[in-house]
Amino acid sequence: MHLWILSKWFKVVFLVLRLLFPKLRYVCEGHVLFLRSLGQAAPDISAFIRAKAAAYPIFEMIERDTVSKSSSKTGRKLGKLEGHIQFKNICFSYPSRPDVAIFNNLCLDIPSGKIVALVGGSGSGKSTVISLIERFYEPLSGQILLDRNDIRELDLKWLRQQIGLVNQEPALFATSIKENILYGKDDATLEELKRAVKLSDAQSFINNLPDRLETQVRYLICAHCLYITASKKILKYVAIHIFSSVFFPEM
Repeated sequence: MHLWILSKWFKVVFLVLRLLFPKLRYVCEGHVLFLRSLGQAAPDISAFIRAKAAAYPIFEMIERDTVSKSSSKTGRKLGKLEGHIQFKNICFSYPSRPDVAIFNNLCLDIPSGKIVALVGGSGSGKSTVISLIERFYEPLSGQILLDRNDIRELDLKWLRQQIGLVNQEPALFATSIKENILYGKDDATLEELKRAVKLSDAQSFINNLPDRLETQVRYLICAHCLYITASKKILKYVAIHIFSSVFFPEM
């Protein structure tokens, strides 16, 4: 608003000078055009300032160091992975709410080759367990072990490559069922693809679709998308499968 008023005031001054001193005509016209453009841009400038102020806390959250990331040079990669997960006396609070304790000396043992279900109400910490396993956050105290190795000592990228996570609201690409599943393994054979579909129990509804594996995912309901995502993770052949939903494929 102040820039707009200032530009109008200078415009009047330059018009007066132009009448009094004709030789300043071209200089004045250039300044008038500049100030007119400045006045027109004033509302946009204020919008940029508001956007910058609103973006500050977002960038602050992005830059927050929630996990101490081991690099590929310092983090270890296990030669053989069985998938035995242990939580030992885990204490945890989210950085945004440090005064609210989510876990207090949590102990949990998930044996290799077993299906373990975490059951509880909303906000009981089920998703937090997943976030800690994938090292989206670090516990305040305690240890999380994978095959008796502290996951903080493992290479972060390698660790996440060993985990297949199926979220409650899976994200699929706007293409066919077959192509979405193949994102798990580009060079998979047709037999490997069919095996993954069978193990995830997606075959039960895919066979009833007119185009079967060539069906576009936009025609599927949310429950079917879970099965497609599970097929993709099975095709990827990871050691640890995590389903953040009431979903039990025939593993």
